[in-house]
Amino acid sequence: MTAGTVSATLPDVCVFKTSGYVVNREANAAAAWLLQQSGVTAVTGPVIFGWLDGLQTGQWHPSALTIASVFANPRGVPPVWLTRASGGARDHLMEDPLDAVDAWIRCLNESPGTVALLDIPVAERTADVPSAWEQLLNQEGYLLAFRRLLERHRALVEQNIGEILILRETEFAALRAEHTTLVCRHEEAVTEIANLSSTSSPSQIQWGSFNRTRPIANDWGYGRGGPVDRRYIRDFIAAHCSDIRGCVLEIQEDDLTREFGGIRVERGDVLDVSSTNSRATVIADLRGAGHIPDGRYDCIVLTQTAHIIDDMPAVIRECSRLLTPNGVLLATFPSLSRVCLEYGPHGDFWRVTAAGARALLSAAFEGVTIEAFGNVKTAIAFLHGLGEGELTEADYAFHDPYNPVLIGARAQKRRAGGATGVRGVVLAYHRIEQDSSGRLDLNVVPQVFQEHLSWLEDNASIVPLEDLLELDPERLPPNAVALTFDDGYVHHLESIAPLLASRRIPAAYFVTTAGLHQAAEHWWDLFERADVPDSEVAQLHDRFVHASLECREQFMADLRKRAGQRATGISSRRPLLLDEVRRLAAIPGVTIGAHSVHHLHLPDQPDDVKRSELLVSRRSLESAIERPVRLFAYPYGGVDRRTAQCARQEFRWAMGCHAGVVRQSFDAGNVPRLDVKEWFGHDFGERVTALRRTVVPGERVRLLP
Repeated sequence: MTAGTVSATLPDVCVFKTSGYVVNREANAAAAWLLQQSGVTAVTGPVIFGWLDGLQTGQWHPSALTIASVFANPRGVPPVWLTRASGGARDHLMEDPLDAVDAWIRCLNESPGTVALLDIPVAERTADVPSAWEQLLNQEGYLLAFRRLLERHRALVEQNIGEILILRETEFAALRAEHTTLVCRHEEAVTEIANLSSTSSPSQIQWGSFNRTRPIANDWGYGRGGPVDRRYIRDFIAAHCSDIRGCVLEIQEDDLTREFGGIRVERGDVLDVSSTNSRATVIADLRGAGHIPDGRYDCIVLTQTAHIIDDMPAVIRECSRLLTPNGVLLATFPSLSRVCLEYGPHGDFWRVTAAGARALLSAAFEGVTIEAFGNVKTAIAFLHGLGEGELTEADYAFHDPYNPVLIGARAQKRRAGGATGVRGVVLAYHRIEQDSSGRLDLNVVPQVFQEHLSWLEDNASIVPLEDLLELDPERLPPNAVALTFDDGYVHHLESIAPLLASRRIPAAYFVTTAGLHQAAEHWWDLFERADVPDSEVAQLHDRFVHASLECREQFMADLRKRAGQRATGISSRRPLLLDEVRRLAAIPGVTIGAHSVHHLHLPDQPDDVKRSELLVSRRSLESAIERPVRLFAYPYGGVDRRTAQCARQEFRWAMGCHAGVVRQSFDAGNVPRLDVKEWFGHDFGERVTALRRTVVPGERVRLLP
């Protein structure tokens, strides 16, 4: 397809063009024909539709060539037409399709001659991009705008109402007939599939929708919910997003930097070789960007980029030069993919295997970790252009090293000595009380807690949580451990924090904020004190955990009635009040983190509730202690992709509650913690030590559902 400007070639022609369409050079022939006809005042023709893959084209012919047919089917109006120039502007761009309808009505009504529809194409449009009509019909104000158009041409509508109604009914009849035909074809296809399934032998392959030589969709899946490989890209970046901090460089756009770096990013640059990219802050060729100083960036995010540059080794060398002495490159490469639509067969150079990525990066970096994503099923889906949501979690969870779709690579420009690959272990406690009568296993009695501390002081190095998460691993002491306490109990202030301060042991306390201004009680403490039959404990507890705030309040009111006198008043296990949070924050070695407002299981809540629970709790605590709150712990350890995405925007680090060691590179939105139970000293020590023993180099990190 070749596009150009008609009026520049034929100055006596005026072009009316709807936004999203390009005038075809072949329209010059239509313009020349128009100028030769004395009784024709306007001419139009078919529109050529082309897909980005360049393999398919089609034609559409406008059908609204009379006043009545315009009102009967406004979408049949030609998006481009030509008239004789009569002074003034010769090019008219109509942003709104209804403006085009209005202009076409005036052309039909006011022109002294006829309007001709030729077989010569006059315009082109990319079919992969939504048309102006599709965008307009999705807007709430469309019906009102169309009503105004009818009012403007009321006389013409009334004059042609009979023909308009007949044309509308004819069109509906055609649609009904087509719908009936498609339903019959669908039923026949379903019957055929059932027959094939019942008669075929197990050895026969059932190709189904894949029995074709061309893909189901030609846009990589963008029209079906997003490409399959984007799921793998986000999984890889999320798993290593602790590296996205400080000064960060991303290519063409900074979407991943903003989504996964959050407030850890002090400066985010966007590099592009083209100055036409309005989002670019740095114009440079990654094969050689000598005008950018050495060691400028702490992290470079290079996803699906290097394969469209003819000299990949030069790109990798330049990335290494641009990174700080301990900086990190997070890169992804296609291992199996169709040719890039934007750059075409002549601009998409390479595909990369895991071994190839390791060899490529090891030439310029010291610490290289390679991960292969994908399997046969996801590869087929990706090549056919299916959408990300058309596959299941199980489909994505299996990774076949012999059939990868995408390669993820983390490469670090380490200083001499390097890092161990492990930062340390984070421990999560709740209550430390003498009374251990609860049925939810949330308490560790003080004597056992003392055994834990003794073992840690003899066998580990207790460090502040933020040091464990932020310092370069080689700067951490051996066997680093951080202590955390959830739920913000008053006894954390009265007994735990003073005890730890006396032994110079730092700790982080995660506080819920709903009870800062009035003495309250956590629902699970009421639950433990109430008369609930053992047979109902598990079911009721599950209902409380996953309930909305409104439902939980109703459950608690019912529970108080059932509990009677045993559940009245506020127990000694109450959460901290505002002034008590201030006093806790003033104790040496204490760090305050947020634990939401109402301690809801966030994956079960709407997005607006998720954001409110995070934002309001952070702001309340920052107001109370007059310092930034950068840490968050998910209530119940509940976190999914959407919740983690919200947390990464509000906090530097968000703590999960799944057992694991904190690696050198990790998901800042899902930091592992060992949920400590009432284990005696030796058992406790074995469990902490076992976490380090289970680390396997190159092992895939836990991904969020």
